[in-house]
Amino acid sequence: MTPERAAEDFWEWSIEVYARPGMKDALLKLQDRHHLNVNLILWAIWAAQAGWKLDEEKIEELTRAVDQFTRYGIERLREVRRYLSSPKKGFSERDLGELRDELLDAEIKGERMVQTRLAVLTATVAGERETMDLDDIMSAARTHFANIGPSLEKPVLLADSHGFAAAGELFEEVLQLALSEETA
Repeated sequence: MTPERAAEDFWEWSIEVYARPGMKDALLKLQDRHHLNVNLILWAIWAAQAGWKLDEEKIEELTRAVDQFTRYGIERLREVRRYLSSPKKGFSERDLGELRDELLDAEIKGERMVQTRLAVLTATVAGERETMDLDDIMSAARTHFANIGPSLEKPVLLADSHGFAAAGELFEEVLQLALSEETA
């Protein structure tokens, strides 16, 4: 698979998977409660489903390639967009709504840029793709996920008392939702 084709496949797959019932809520919990990168979570599953098993070193390379842009670009856009979601005295709701929509468009464009970077790097550094059965795909996705958090410069902050185990449980839910067509 060419890097360009990988980028398109990842984006299209992500849009399809994100639209599944329950997926958005589970991913946003991982993002908001556990400060995990939704694009990396989706990548962990997509790469496994595409037949790639990456080791810890390559996963660290991938996460570092997108961490700064995610933290200082996408997350900042999201913070401002969320700030503008409540009324602001003296500012028109219509104008605030338009600005939120523009920020959301920029945020989504940034998300796509991150996904393109992840897919291109994966296709470049991951080596040959393997044919895997469902158990192998799930195992590879779990390995990818397990290696995402520790390699980030910003430590994973846990906003609830359940810790990383809760993040792992949510990832299992996301994994099941993402691979639900694989079992059909």
